[in-house]
Amino acid sequence: MKSNCINNQQLCYHYNKDYPLIEFHTSSKCEVAEYNPADHVVMFVTQGSLRISLNMYKECVLGTGSFFFHPRNVKSLIESLEDYSIIIFRFPFNFLLCAQFPLEKLSDDKQTKQKELQSLPVRGAIKSFLDNVVDLFQDKNYCSYFHELKLKEFLFLIKVYYSEKELQRFFHPILNKDLEFAEKIYANLHKVKTVKDLIEIFNYSYSGFEKRFKRVFGISVYKWLQNERAKLIFHNITCTTKTIASIGYDFGFRSPSHFNDYCKRMFKETPGSLRKTNKIKALV
Repeated sequence: MKSNCINNQQLCYHYNKDYPLIEFHTSSKCEVAEYNPADHVVMFVTQGSLRISLNMYKECVLGTGSFFFHPRNVKSLIESLEDYSIIIFRFPFNFLLCAQFPLEKLSDDKQTKQKELQSLPVRGAIKSFLDNVVDLFQDKNYCSYFHELKLKEFLFLIKVYYSEKELQRFFHPILNKDLEFAEKIYANLHKVKTVKDLIEIFNYSYSGFEKRFKRVFGISVYKWLQNERAKLIFHNITCTTKTIASIGYDFGFRSPSHFNDYCKRMFKETPGSLRKTNKIKALV
């Protein structure tokens, strides 16, 4: 039965069709997409298979009935090995598996660097849960409040059906003993331009902030901000239809020549050359 409340939904401030927390995506065989989500994402492969290459992890092949975790602000390449369908869960809030089990509990001081992306098989009641999500999407339910409730239900279910070791490997890309600090850094990344801007948000001394930052991210604040800025610029050049001039302006370059010099230094190519040689389709 179709929902009778679609028109009423559109009058509610929770209605959000432009950026839903739960979304479906399909792709044809042999398509390659670059993905760089602004939020943490969990992807469920409901049909077909795909290959994903994420950051420093070995590429991983995923098939029907599996799901994986994609951290925000990290670029990946997704190749469709055959026609596939996926469900995308976006998490704009901090992960909390339950009130007594924050994600930090999965972190281990002796945890070694994981080389492979860990997927999990759909298990137990999660199958019927996903079927319910599909039905809701077909009824065009775009209530962000309701979507958030479904995401929290999913976090509860994975705690029930998967071991701590499985969850540790699944969430490995973001696990550390200072997850709250790391999450706050990412949440404010697009609001700051300098190291000073970032430190002021935390109300730290420079030395205290630098020490804590290096412990969590492994590099200096300045270097990390420069790397993140370069990632965003590369993504805008290769995966959007913005003009090169507008991208340079958006990122504060005084002239096209300054932007050209920056790209040559960071990417070994001009912006125009980057766009021609990196024709990668942007995912949703």
